[in-house]
Amino acid sequence: MGSTRYDLDQDGDIELILRNPNVPFAEWHEDSPDEWSFWEPLAGGKQMAKKSKGFARLFKSLDPGYEPEGLPLAANNAKDVPASESNDITTTDDGVEIHMRLSSKHLILASTYFQKMLQGPWEESKTRTLEAFDWDADAMLILMNIIHGRIRRVSRSISLEMLAKIASLVDYYDCHEIVELYADCWISNLKHNLPKEYSRDLVLWLSISCVFSQGSLFQTLTKVVMKEARGPLPTLNLPIPQHIVDALDQRRQKSLDGIISGLHDLLSYFDSRTSCSFECSSILLGALTRQMQRRGFLNPKPTRPYLGYSVAETTKALCSFKSPEWASRRGRFSDKHRCSLDNFMDATVKSIGDDVEGLKLEEKAF
Repeated sequence: MGSTRYDLDQDGDIELILRNPNVPFAEWHEDSPDEWSFWEPLAGGKQMAKKSKGFARLFKSLDPGYEPEGLPLAANNAKDVPASESNDITTTDDGVEIHMRLSSKHLILASTYFQKMLQGPWEESKTRTLEAFDWDADAMLILMNIIHGRIRRVSRSISLEMLAKIASLVDYYDCHEIVELYADCWISNLKHNLPKEYSRDLVLWLSISCVFSQGSLFQTLTKVVMKEARGPLPTLNLPIPQHIVDALDQRRQKSLDGIISGLHDLLSYFDSRTSCSFECSSILLGALTRQMQRRGFLNPKPTRPYLGYSVAETTKALCSFKSPEWASRRGRFSDKHRCSLDNFMDATVKSIGDDVEGLKLEEKAF
């Protein structure tokens, strides 16, 4: 069994032993249903392929517009959720131990966790031994250097991966205040490259914003989650409170409620519409019905919890809907008809996806 020793305080009265260091951290499994790295509802081509052929050949022979070709491609093909490019997860150092000589006074002042543990009746021996398990060794060393005032040994710039590991330690040992200034510096150096897609990096950033109470950052990140997530956010065992996960998914579902309901309300409106000609309403009703069915919005109608549906991809699917063009005859002349499917959708369902806002960290109930 190998071991490495760090004497952060030569006269320290605490021996901290980190066992089984560097276990895989915040693992992201793209094939897990929790990440929803697929998009079945919008794969229109797949759904059509499963339909019974029935009278298809007869219909085709009667259809003057039919030309033999393959099935139409769906406008929104499934895309895997992008994995973090910076996912440099280390492997477990089996049998290795990290020993650190520390000062109980520094630990007690910095951490309520150590305060509760060390201020007790068992102060008999001069040197006490504490154990920790599975943490990243470098992250633990950085944290202990900060707690012990070894300022010059702490880098002003670290990776997102390391920052997330430190955030997990800070949350566990409850030592937010002493790390706060360093966290502000680290975050400032990294936040120019915030993720704009649903990814492991997004979850890492969200945990960091929660731990270090970064309100503006939290709101920006949660907006991305609510637009891009296709189900409940996977926390990856990071310090992201469950009530935040629940609030994010409820907001996602509420936005999708508005979009799906808006589409079906528009169908009903076209079906009973009397403000224009029969031909116009029939054309718009048919165009909307056909495209909703091909995109998985009609039969069966999507319902909560909308697993596999994201607000962003749903809005993108709506933007792919085509508005039929046709001409109205007036006597000897024909004019392009002014009614358009786009006009109705732009003013209603499409705008719902654009109105999504992030959560505010200070809102306790969200």
